[in-house]
Amino acid sequence: MVDPNAPPGCLIYNTGIELDLCDPEISKFVKDYFANLAKTLQTCLESSINKGILAATTDLTALSIYVATEFRTALMLAKSGHNRCFSR
Repeated sequence: MVDPNAPPGCLIYNTGIELDLCDPEISKFVKDYFANLAKTLQTCLESSINKGILAATTDLTALSIYVATEFRTALMLAKSGHNRCFSR
């Protein structure tokens, strides 16, 4: 399912890593992308509260930022080839 000849990781994240400091427009795009991801996650988490999966006292803003940050970490690890360390 994964092309072994293709660069690993997410296109947006890889672009952000490689061009973020050089191009303010790309930097803004990448930051907006992850801000929108956090907002989308927050909406999903709100649904989880409505369904009783999460406690009503859950700090959705903090949790959505945490999950988005973990997602970015996973993308960074994919870019570095780290996932290959765990395949046998």
